[in-house]
Amino acid sequence: MGIRLGIMGAARIAEQQVIPAARRTADFQVTAFASQTPASRKRWQDQFPELRAFSDYEALITADEVDALYIALPNALHVSWALRALAVGKPVLLEKPAALTAQDAEVLRERANQSGTVVMEAFMYQFHPQFQWLSRALRSGLIGSVRHLYAEFAFLLTHPKDIRMQPALGGGSFWDVGCYTVHITRQLLGAPQAVFARRIDGPTGVDIHMAVQLIYPDKTASLRAGFDSADVQGVRVVGTGGELGLTHPFRPDMGEAQQWHNQTVDVVPPADLYGLELRAFLAAIRDPGGLGQTYLNDLVEQARLMEAVIRASQAEALQSF
Repeated sequence: MGIRLGIMGAARIAEQQVIPAARRTADFQVTAFASQTPASRKRWQDQFPELRAFSDYEALITADEVDALYIALPNALHVSWALRALAVGKPVLLEKPAALTAQDAEVLRERANQSGTVVMEAFMYQFHPQFQWLSRALRSGLIGSVRHLYAEFAFLLTHPKDIRMQPALGGGSFWDVGCYTVHITRQLLGAPQAVFARRIDGPTGVDIHMAVQLIYPDKTASLRAGFDSADVQGVRVVGTGGELGLTHPFRPDMGEAQQWHNQTVDVVPPADLYGLELRAFLAAIRDPGGLGQTYLNDLVEQARLMEAVIRASQAEALQSF
């Protein structure tokens, strides 16, 4: 039997991706879930009758048949429930964004270290072979010195009652999909020196469009996130000796993913995206002081830059970082 995983929140990502991925590996066994919404709980009970159902999140956390938690609640609830899991020594795979402030991210890291376990932010794209190819290509100097990176992730969302449209729940396109563009830029280029951002808010008060400029000593990055356009995602890196990129960097399972270098285009072979994420989570659980600490540090640095972009968008002025 693998690690017994409890699912907190009846989210589609858990239903359609994480549970099927866990079923494909012997490393994890999903044993229970919790939802405070009766209709969602009933639907999951019908779909997953083998799982123990809870209406109370605390009961799920303390259940004997749960060794680790996957938390897929609205963004504003991530930190509080992750801290409860850490308090009883259970590792957490935490949906992005893990924290809405750098201070909360620091608290997560501190409590994880105190408990001797891990919190890993669920940026699954980074474990896909196409991202590994992109990262290796840049490190090898395939396109010379990097001068500019462009990353975008957007789709059309118009339903005002969607939780991603609710300010009190940590809604907004930047938190939902812009976090991917920030994360991949950090992974490839590191932290910038300065940040500039402009936002367009929708009728509910959350951003539905965010445009970001990250300034480095010898390069720049342009990022875009939105709820206001047709589905689009991509990353393009331009250097002194060429360019390369990915057509579907964040969700390669959504369409025909391609990786390209100058005029050479290759179709990306399918990979078990969420299975790879679960295996990385398992490796972090087994090595909390090494790999686990790496993911905790990444979580903090991600929150720091996300918060800096939000501040820049509110000030509409260049912010040092």
